[in-house]
Amino acid sequence: DEYRSQVKLQDAGSYTAESYQAYKTAYDALMQADPKDLSVDAFEKLKTAFEQAAYGLKRPDTPVSPNTPAAKPNPAPNPQPTTPNNGGQNSTKPVQTGDSGNLLLSAMMAASASVLAWVTGKKRKQD
Repeated sequence: DEYRSQVKLQDAGSYTAESYQAYKTAYDALMQADPKDLSVDAFEKLKTAFEQAAYGLKRPDTPVSPNTPAAKPNPAPNPQPTTPNNGGQNSTKPVQTGDSGNLLLSAMMAASASVLAWVTGKKRKQD
């Protein structure tokens, strides 16, 4: 619920219909899932699918600079990345990306360590 409360739905008018539809489908699946019925693995799959869809959002008519060659369309795009080192076989298991650690907890620990070092330094100066 903490993660979901931070997720904000993007405006459909800012993106292509195709990329926004994939994003909206992943968003709805994430938001409509009942946390009481989800395992950690199931939540991670929903979260990963949403983040991949959010990353895949494309703006319409993105201008191309004159020095940049036009991108060639991929004739058979793979909707999900596959896992490496699987004997050359494609897998439908999405690759887990990013850090699974809690960023807020890490920041709080770093801040606490900084305050502790500062207080220790002040105490040593007083002695």
